[in-house]
Amino acid sequence: YRRGLEQIADEQEVAALEALSQAVELAPDNAEAHLHRARLLSRLGKPDEGLKAYDEVLKLKPDDVVARLERARLLIALGKYEDAEGDCTFVIKEQPDQIPARFMRTVARFELEAYEQALDDLNHALKIAPSDPLMHAYRGKIELKLKRSKEAIDDFTQAMQDQPGDGIYYFDRALAHLQLRDNVSAIADF
Repeated sequence: YRRGLEQIADEQEVAALEALSQAVELAPDNAEAHLHRARLLSRLGKPDEGLKAYDEVLKLKPDDVVARLERARLLIALGKYEDAEGDCTFVIKEQPDQIPARFMRTVARFELEAYEQALDDLNHALKIAPSDPLMHAYRGKIELKLKRSKEAIDDFTQAMQDQPGDGIYYFDRALAHLQLRDNVSAIADF
């Protein structure tokens, strides 16, 4: 196990994965070894194996907030939004102001087309981190889906102010202008 951690520190990820795989064979109840192994598998482009390793961690430590949060991120990447929402909900019950869990649950709910619930999560997160451009932009995307174009424009504008130079926000704001049939403003943003 220690050899695997040392190899992670030395950026020898393949060797670290071998060492951690041996560690979990020798000590299958070592949740930390499973957790480090899950992280490596995910980083090395083996998401299905990584997911199984996170499942092992949670069999051993069902209340592990870090493992649930990391598994949720992987579940979102795999398109398993309902499962990701469940992990995020667990984390939020334990830590209501956990911004990454709120944001990931927002993403999961957005993909599940639960836009009002996604908006509630994002509004809570924005109370904690009011100048996060990504969260403003994502709220704008939700508002577009809800046909709240003026609110979407405000959020995309806020994202542009918080992170100048990011062209994607101009494009999204143009879409909101088009929803309002304001072609002149849309063209200016394109």
